[in-house]
Amino acid sequence: MDGSMPLCRDCNRQRTVDEIQYGLSQQKKTLAKVIFGGIALIGAGVVLGSGSVEGAVILAAAGGFPTTWKMLRSTKEERLHNNINDNFSDIKYGAGSGLFMSLIRFLVKLALATAFAVVASPILLIVNIFKLPKLRREVEENQAMLANFVV
Repeated sequence: MDGSMPLCRDCNRQRTVDEIQYGLSQQKKTLAKVIFGGIALIGAGVVLGSGSVEGAVILAAAGGFPTTWKMLRSTKEERLHNNINDNFSDIKYGAGSGLFMSLIRFLVKLALATAFAVVASPILLIVNIFKLPKLRREVEENQAMLANFVV
């Protein structure tokens, strides 16, 4: 059912195929996050064991950085607001001041993503490890449902 209307057999089959494809792509992304985070945490443990705290922090941050960068992504409204502010800055203070503000925003976002990544890396690894079997089970259920359509 889509909303309050039932789907026809062909539409339902196509929707199931789409859900399988989406589930498989999510599985690949989650597996990549688990592998990347696991390698980063193992490397951080090895470096920490050798006494280099800075190296361990850098490797731990590498495991969580892609996800924290994505979490700090601006919404469409925020990007529009920032573009308007940059244009007004260019008019008020001269050309290039809007570019300077964009650079400052980027550097702040980079610093926040790196700081959060150190804390987020082990948490995200655990979350993604538990998410992987759930995704696999959903894909298997959808594949079983698709097998019913073929018969």
